[in-house]
This record gives sequence, C-alpha cells and structure tokens, in this order.
Amino acid sequence: MLSAGALVASLVIGAACGARSGDPPPDDATETETETETGTDSETGTETDGTADPPLGSCENPIVLPLKQFTVRGRLLGPSEQDGWCSDGENDRGAEDVYRVTAPYDVDVYFIVRDETDFEPVIRVEKDICGAGEDLDEDGTVRMCTNPLATGAIRSFFLEANAEYFITVDSPRGVDGRYGLDILYGPPPVEACALHPSVITQQPGGVFLWENELPAGQGFADGPCGGPGTENIFALEIDYPGVAAIDVDGDVNADIRSYCGGTGELVCEQNGGYFEYFFESPGTYYLNVDQPSHTSANSYSLRVEFD
Repeated sequence: MLSAGALVASLVIGAACGARSGDPPPDDATETETETETGTDSETGTETDGTADPPLGSCENPIVLPLKQFTVRGRLLGPSEQDGWCSDGENDRGAEDVYRVTAPYDVDVYFIVRDETDFEPVIRVEKDICGAGEDLDEDGTVRMCTNPLATGAIRSFFLEANAEYFITVDSPRGVDGRYGLDILYGPPPVEACALHPSVITQQPGGVFLWENELPAGQGFADGPCGGPGTENIFALEIDYPGVAAIDVDGDVNADIRSYCGGTGELVCEQNGGYFEYFFESPGTYYLNVDQPSHTSANSYSLRVEFD
C-alpha cells in the first residue's frame, strides 16, 4: 500500500485521476446524483510480487461503464500515456481516462460534453483494442478520434453486440482540469450526425442528383454498413408509400436509416451500386453515403429516383 507521502507525491506529478458519478442523471438532466470522485493513484495497490497494479482509468485497467444512462467525471493532470491518429501534437498529449463498455445487443452510444468541463477534450473510441494510436485497419478498430470538443458537443458511435469498446477521454498537453460526459444509449439526436444541407424530397417521377469528393478523416454517422470515415448523410422526406431507386457510383457504402444512428439501418449497399427500397410509411428517413475507414478518400455520384 502506498504511504501518505508517496500518495501526495504521485498526485503532484500528475497521473490521470478518473472519476465516476453515482446514480445516472434523470431524463431532464437535473443534477441530483451524488458524485464520488476517487483518484486512480489512491486505488493503486502493490501485489505480493512487488509489481504495481495498473492505475484505474488506463488501458490495462479501464473504468467499466454500466449499460444505462450515466454521467462520468474526472480530473486530468500530468503526462500522456497514449494518443491517437487525430493528434496535432498538443490536443491529446496530456493525461487521459479510459472507459470500457460492452452490450449483448447492437446499440448506438452517444455522449454529450457537460458544461462543467474545464478544457476541450479529445474523445477516441476503439473496438476490441485499447491504445491503437495510429494503427488503423480495414475492420475499423479505431471507430472515433475527434477534434477537441466544446461544451455541449454530441457525438455517437455504433456498438456491435458482444464486442468491447474503449472510450478514451484525452486532454491537451499541460492541462489540469475536470471533465464531465453524459453517456447515453439508443437513437442519437439528429444533431450528432451532421446532416447535409440538401434535403431529398419524394415526388412522383422526381430525381435527385449529387456528386462529391469525400476526404480522409473522421465522420459522424458510424454504423454496421458505413464506417468511421467521412460521409454525406441526407434527410429523405417521404410523403407516401413508394419505391426509391438509388444508384451510387464510387467506392463508398450507402445505406438508408430510419434515424441517423447505425441501428436505424434498413438496407445497405457496399462499394457502390444500385438498389431499391420501398417506403411503407411517410416520415423522415436518412440516406448515408459513407467511407469505410478514416484513411479512405473517394469521390462519388448519387442518383435517387422516385416512382
């Protein structure tokens, strides 16, 4: 067990100090929970062979999240243990906290940066591995690596059943600050998906044409058919039951969703191509043209025709 003097010294040199809230906030986000903040250093013991346990909030010992609405809080102070592919050399070179979440079913996960956050955090999400850094693969191990996020920012990712996901909250070099994130499950609000300004409106015999170049980088509309790369996601306004014929030319994936999160996917066409979808009910749907990975950069053309 660390002595009191050693504990104080360890806090001064500044390892990450992860924290969790008590009960999750109610639906109206009224602050009623009792927060218990525990520094990771104070939870580090010594095993009988003399080796220290990994600090809580590290890749080796992540903080486990419950599968329910929850608020996480922490204080970050000290050097970085890891950074990600979106680093600019400063924005994630401070200390970080790592959380782990898994679920027995597919679910969208989204988070909101709380206004109590003292700095603009970088958030990374990795599937089945922690600390991948720039090691990106075709399976999309790294699902998210954000720019620094301001208070109120919302981001979402698609959590595949029975896979482990690691959420890293990272800080800029030299920061000493607290953060708060609301972690939620289910259909994300449309603000999390960065809709294209063009709306596709159903009209008998109507045709919508579009083409674009999608750069490499981080997207917003993660899902089982899409990917973590950049995308265009269009709102589809459907007024009557009918068929949409969709033709995508380009090395991209395309899918139709009932809401902008990945679990809203209704049909998918990978690597471009032609497909049709029959809309049974009026409403707002979403057409997502997505890159398979952070590293891919492709141009595409799109044609949507209604019967």
